[in-house]
Formats: sequence, C-alpha cells, structure tokens
Amino acid sequence: GINAVGTITATSYSGDGSELTGVTGFTATASTISGSIAANKPIVINSDGTVGVITGYKAVLGAQTNIDTAVGTYWETNMNTGIGLVGGEAKFVVGYKDGNNNYLWGIVGTVGAGKSTITFGTRVQVNGTNTWGNGDIVHIPGTSKVAFLFSDASSSSEGSCVIGEVSGTTITMGSKTTFRSGNACYNIQGVWDPDANKLLVAYRDGGDSNRGSLSIGTVSGNSCTFSGNFNFSNNEIINSSGDRLGICYDTKNNQVVVSYVPQTAGTPMFAVATISGSTATFSSMQNITFPGIADPDRANCVYDETGDAVVFLSRHIIGSARRVVARAGRGVSVGSSVPYALGAQVLADTGNANTNSVDIIYNSVAGVSVIAYTGGDTTPADLMRTAVLTVGVNTSLTISSVQAITNYKSDNHANSVLGYNAAVNRVLITTKRDGEGGGGGGGDATIVGVRVSNASPGTFLGFSADAYTDGQTASVKIIGQQIQGQTDLVIGTKYYIQGDGSLSPADDGEGIIAGIAISATGLLIKG
Repeated sequence: GINAVGTITATSYSGDGSELTGVTGFTATASTISGSIAANKPIVINSDGTVGVITGYKAVLGAQTNIDTAVGTYWETNMNTGIGLVGGEAKFVVGYKDGNNNYLWGIVGTVGAGKSTITFGTRVQVNGTNTWGNGDIVHIPGTSKVAFLFSDASSSSEGSCVIGEVSGTTITMGSKTTFRSGNACYNIQGVWDPDANKLLVAYRDGGDSNRGSLSIGTVSGNSCTFSGNFNFSNNEIINSSGDRLGICYDTKNNQVVVSYVPQTAGTPMFAVATISGSTATFSSMQNITFPGIADPDRANCVYDETGDAVVFLSRHIIGSARRVVARAGRGVSVGSSVPYALGAQVLADTGNANTNSVDIIYNSVAGVSVIAYTGGDTTPADLMRTAVLTVGVNTSLTISSVQAITNYKSDNHANSVLGYNAAVNRVLITTKRDGEGGGGGGGDATIVGVRVSNASPGTFLGFSADAYTDGQTASVKIIGQQIQGQTDLVIGTKYYIQGDGSLSPADDGEGIIAGIAISATGLLIKG
C-alpha cells in the first residue's frame, strides 16, 4: 500500500469516476406524482422540495409552407381550424378570400409524420359569389365537417354558412344557408356549444343598426339551419366593420361569452348568455377595464378549461405604441352584474413597436392559451412571435415561452390566424406571405408546438443517479459530475434540456444547458 502524509495531487486519471463511492451530489425525497423516476434522467425540484422527472412539451417550429403554390392568389382575409384525425391523418382546414375574384376558398392541410410539416391539397370554392371581411371556420366535433362563416358580398353581405366535409385532401361543400338573410354581417366569429350541440355565431348586425347579434345553428347532414338574432350589445354599436370580436363557450358554467369593442366605449366589453334550445338569453354585460391604456381593438377570447377561466385578449395604445394586453376572468354567477372576476392584466413585449396583428387559441392538451402577435420591429422587419398564457391563482396570468417564428406581410390584410389540432397537439399559423407588395401575394402556413414544461433554469437540478420509488431518498448528480446512460451523443457537443425532458443540441427557448458530451453515452453536467 501507500502511506502518505500531506496533500497528494494527480496530473492524470483514467476512467469516468462512475464507480467511486462517497461522492454525493444532492439528495432529496423522490416524488413520482409526475411519473416514475428512472436512472440517468433529468430531474427537477418541485415546489414542495421533493424531486421528480420532467413533464411537458418541447417547442416545435416548422418551416413556412406555401399554401397555394400553383395558384397566383391575391391573399386577403383568412381563417383556419384543426379537425382532429381524418383517415388516421391530422388535418387542418384553411379558408381565405382570393382578391383576384373575391371568392372564398377552402383547402385541406395534412400534418406530416414528424408533426412539424404540413402539405396542402387543391383548393375548393366555398361559395360561387363574392365575400367580404373577416369570417371564421368552426369544426363540428365528432365529424370531419367544418362550418365556413362569411359575408356574401353578392347578396347584401348577408351572414352566410356553408358546411364542408373533408375526405382525404379535398372538401365537399354543401349549399349555402344564412344566419342573417338580406342584412349585412361583419366581424363574424363562431363557436361550438357542446352542451346543446349547436353552432353559435356572433357578428356585427347591419339589420340591427350594427349592434351585436348572435344566431344559433343546427347542423344536419351538410347543411345548417339558423334561428334568432339575439342582441348581445344592448344599444351599443359594434366598433368598425373591419374589426374583430371574440366568442368562446364556458363548459363549466354552461354559457357563451362574447367579447367586443363598443363604438362609444374606451374599453372592451363582454356579454354572457345561456342557450336553451334555439334561444339565447343574455343576462350580463361587463367592461374589461385595462388601467392606463386607450383605444382598444381586435377583441378576442378563449375558455381555458384547465384554469377554469375566460382569457380575454385585445390590442391597445399604451404610451405611443399599440400593444397586446390580456386578462383572465373566472365565472362568478349567471345574471350577476359582475359575471366574471377579472385578474390583473399582462402585456406581450413588443418594445416600442406597434403590434400589427394578434390572435389567441386554446391548447387543450397542454392546458394553456397560445397567442401570436407581430410588431413593427426594425430588425428584422415585422417579426411574428408566439407566447403561452397560463392562468394561475386569483385568475392571474403569466406570459412565457416567447418564440420568434417568422416574418410576415404587414399590410391591412395580413392578419395572422391560429388554429389548433388536439390530436397532434399542434397550432397552425396562417398569414400573408412576406415580401410581396401591393396588397397581393399568397398565403403561408407554419406548424408550431409550444413549450409547456415544469423544467426551467430555476428548477433543473441534474440527473438521477439511480431509479427511485415514491418517498425514497434520491441522489441527484449535479454540475461538475458525470452521468452515463445517454444515447447517440456527439462528443464535444453542448446539449440542452427540452420541455419534455429529452436532450437536444438545439435550445428550445429556455436555455437550460444539460452538459457537454464526453462520449456517446456520457455527459459532463453543466447546468
């Protein structure tokens, strides 16, 4: 043996140290509430001090895809929706107005096997007449059908509906019906009522002096019949025929919520109604007050099932710039003068640049709302971003996972629109193609998967030294230690923790460094 007194130093070593004993990293009680803890896996610290596995979804950003390559379209207003799986393939349906002929067209997009690409079939004419303004597409749950909602400019801009049925990469269109015959309808938005199995359509009603109305549709086969034009804005005129309003259905309180901007008010409002048969009863209206801001437009809303709250989104002037602002509200009682208790507002960061377009969709798999917005950034021009809105206690909202995705065309017709397909947990963004002037140009689509995870720079600890059951004392290897048991690593490459706990050379937005690969299976933990 060796007898030594004092300090011994070494100038070289062999082996990876994995068999050393008495070298500890961090120990804590294991929690398997989020899943079983296997050896050599990334570990986070939970809010109660226990440690567990990473759960969530990583960010996915597909390439911009041309929607209408073979057609010289003059892209104007657009809309899209996910329709689940058709024939085992995930589908989206996109509708857009082609300014060359002012017709409304529908086209089917098929999500690729990797869930980051989309390809499109051949466009189909929705209705053989001119259309005007913003419309909507609503998926009929449990079917491969969608409802196209639009203004028929060839017939007094009356509120119109066509049911389309998807098969493969094409759509078979039914005959047009009307929800407001002979009267101009604008700012059209729809939602499905799963309790009454009805299609609810809200709009700016030219037949009622441009006040807000809601109609109730019953879908049968490839047709939809409508009843009523129920006023939701009292005597208030809806602001601007080119603006938006929002509509969502609160499945916990079994009521519909319509958000809108009155012509005379300095703040958005929303109205609440219950649906019984073919009758809507609006019993409450409420201001959505945003302190310190003015001149609202582009109101929208979604119902967050996980947070049990309606998330309201709109655009306002703050200082000298038009910004994106959101608030969440939780239902109090139908008929109350304050039907939803509102939390504090949050702002999407666009610096000092104006926001040119904004939309919101609910991601039911991750349980969060997803927004897309654009700013007049100078470098690069007209940058589009996505972000996640999460409802917390007391209807608070947090904004996270901001992701810059693409440039877009910032003219009057360039609204970015979101659709969601829960079958593959993907958002589709459709917008006008960048770089084509004169108001023309075709459309682009981008597949996005948002990052929602319990892993952050503040919660990631290291890697599990072994497998652990609930309540065991777990050892976690931390910064400066080595971990084995990985696969297909490239020596010398920096790896990042993804939102789902996997490793990748690419950062998915949070900048969580796992470490540097020292072999095909080993990692020097950096954190």
